[in-house]
Amino acid sequence: MNDNRISIRQASPEDAGLILTFIRKLAAFEKRSNEVTNDETTIGKQFFGASPAARAVIAFDEDQPVGFAIYFFTFSSFQGSVGMYVEDIFVDESCRGKGVGGAIMNRLAALAEVQGCKRIELSVLKWNKKAIRFYKSLGAKIEERWDHYCISIDDPALFAE
Repeated sequence: MNDNRISIRQASPEDAGLILTFIRKLAAFEKRSNEVTNDETTIGKQFFGASPAARAVIAFDEDQPVGFAIYFFTFSSFQGSVGMYVEDIFVDESCRGKGVGGAIMNRLAALAEVQGCKRIELSVLKWNKKAIRFYKSLGAKIEERWDHYCISIDDPALFAE
């Protein structure tokens, strides 16, 4: 793959099915396919509705879709600044190591800069050593001060009095 064949574009409503396909590929890679309950309708609403919760970019090798990233904007109360959180990034296995991930991250960095972001944040599975090396090559540093937690809205303890 030659870098000049790689293009990245903002996802559009017509890409809902493609986004879902990449989500499923990512879930399979992470051995979490059984956790995907998303569908095209939800993607359409959450990415392209009146108040989008997330956005996506799609990577192409010529006209073939080969990767994607989902991101959204955050806010730091301490810095008083906007940040970008990269929820997912995925490149088809056959295209890994060929510059697609770097092109996606370059595009995200440009989008972050336009929005006035002071940082790009992301999470990496501890076992995904290739991804860790990739992000570190871009200057990423592990945030040792924090542990990542997730509370399900369905957990009754959340609403306990």
